[in-house]
Amino acid sequence: MIDVRDANKRFVAPGLRRRDEGPVVAVDHVSFSVGAGEILAVVGESGAGKSTVGRMLLGLERPDSGEVWVDGHELGDASERALRRIRRRMSLVLQDPYQSLHPGWRVRTAVAEPLAIAGVSQLERSERAASALEEVGLAPAADFVDRFPHELSGGQRQRVAFARALAGRPRVVVADEPTSMLDASLRRGILDLITAMRERLETTFVVITHDLAAARYVADRVVVMLNGQIVESGEIGQVLDHPANEYTKMLLAASEGRLPEEASCG
Repeated sequence: MIDVRDANKRFVAPGLRRRDEGPVVAVDHVSFSVGAGEILAVVGESGAGKSTVGRMLLGLERPDSGEVWVDGHELGDASERALRRIRRRMSLVLQDPYQSLHPGWRVRTAVAEPLAIAGVSQLERSERAASALEEVGLAPAADFVDRFPHELSGGQRQRVAFARALAGRPRVVVADEPTSMLDASLRRGILDLITAMRERLETTFVVITHDLAAARYVADRVVVMLNGQIVESGEIGQVLDHPANEYTKMLLAASEGRLPEEASCG
């Protein structure tokens, strides 16, 4: 489903004045693959290059060199028109749902927006939006469709964001720190939602996170990034139980620990 081949991305930092201050290396010779229906965790500290990788998977950033293949399409050379068509089968969930949910839109409008862009009829949009809300645990949907984002709890807003992402039955979802702004008691519910959607829809997930406990709980495989490079990768249990890289060991030592036994859907 995803095949990244020797991808590189650099940015010119704003305000550079001296000639010896070169571009910032965000992604440095990164290669990995993700199978259909697999959950891959991309972990590392802030600035490791995780989010840039996620944006390249969605065609929001193009690699300076290398290739990014998603669902049989090479995104680096795709036209903007082709990218718009490809993105209909892809979705992004951000760490702060306020970034993806318009504060002036009711839930029904926010969830149905991707369907409207895809040209789905209004009646079908309403039905599929309601179905998506109930699939993510906001049931009955009638209790939520007329609310605004500020009328929801943090966990409910993130579930609406997932409903919006999943309404179009995407092949690939990139979830960028989807639990980092939630209380510990709510994180497990969102991670359970990801695994349930993978099983129900066979959707491929790339979960970007700094939380190794969350990565262990939800992912099949993991890549560990530092300074734009992958320093370790493999099956989640093998990497986290027997880390070979000192940076991975440091992340494990700083991990927040075990997820709570119970979680609310709030």
